Amino acid sequence: MFAAGIGQASSRPTLHTNTMTTTTITWHKPANYPDADVRVLIGLNIDGIRDSCEGYFGCNPDGRESYYTVDDQPIEHHHVTGWAEMPEGPAP
Repeated sequence: MFAAGIGQASSRPTLHTNTMTTTTITWHKPANYPDADVRVLIGLNIDGIRDSCEGYFGCNPDGRESYYTVDDQPIEHHHVTGWAEMPEGPAP
């Protein structure tokens, strides 16, 4: 769960083999759409529970633009609180 507001950076620890590093995440307003079909971290608020998931912004076959989970399930706009570029993971 990430507590930073829109336009504010937040940090989260990332576990690597024997060390932890901090990754800065900058959240963008949901109406400031990311590039289409680029994977992003999507901030959610569903019934007061804040969460996040990996997903993208794109169009469905009917041409309707929306946020989607990585398994192509649409996310209702009123649940999206923001988006951020995907945090960098550990080096291979």
